[in-house]
Amino acid sequence: MKESITKITTEKQCILLINDLLKLGGFTAKSLLIQLLNTATDENVMNLSIRLFCSVASHQDLLNNENLLFFPNVSEDNADTFASCASCNNNTFHY
Repeated sequence: MKESITKITTEKQCILLINDLLKLGGFTAKSLLIQLLNTATDENVMNLSIRLFCSVASHQDLLNNENLLFFPNVSEDNADTFASCASCNNNTFHY
């Protein structure tokens, strides 16, 4: 994995590596995911980043405005994706 990190040159490669790390239980990759989410320019990468974020985000992550800096630049489709995924996340975790 370390070797893969040094070879990343595109957002697509980055999201795929983050996805692999999360699948392996490497939830420290969540901070990398948030960075990518807030800087991605590729619509497909943004869509997958939103879906992954909502899958691994805690309520605290969703309430932290620093994690949602992407919102002013997000497309309408990806805003809908976030709203849909985030509402599923909120319905899952009742305390």
